[in-house]
Amino acid sequence: MKRVKCNGFTSLELIISILILTIIISIVLSISKQIYRIEKIKYDDQKKYENIYYSLDTVIFHIKNRDKSYPIAIQNKSLIYKHDGIYYKLEFYKQSLYISNGVDKDNMKNKNKLIDCKDVLFEKRLNIMLITIIKIENNKKINYTRMVSLI
Repeated sequence: MKRVKCNGFTSLELIISILILTIIISIVLSISKQIYRIEKIKYDDQKKYENIYYSLDTVIFHIKNRDKSYPIAIQNKSLIYKHDGIYYKLEFYKQSLYISNGVDKDNMKNKNKLIDCKDVLFEKRLNIMLITIIKIENNKKINYTRMVSLI
């Protein structure tokens, strides 16, 4: 009698291979989803820190190049200075640091939010000014302090 050659897969082998492939794909997708979440959190944190540093650097540049004829005024939780004939006001209000500007120091317009933070401290010591931004992230208090030479 002749032997019949069986080429191909049985249906059981096909089902088992599809099942194994499905398990492998689900594991790979799960891992890639976790990696995506972690990278997104890291990216968002990096953007927050860049925003803080860029905002502070811009403000410090304006303070260093301010009009020397108008002294810096620090009142409670705000700071007023004049740069290129325009008055600028940094103000801490409702857990955020805002900046506004205007031609007249009593009539400020365009109030824009710079950053969200827990508190802001403005200190002037002789020829140095300290700007401290206090944030709370993951139940940890984080301070960003920048010194500005007023000379």
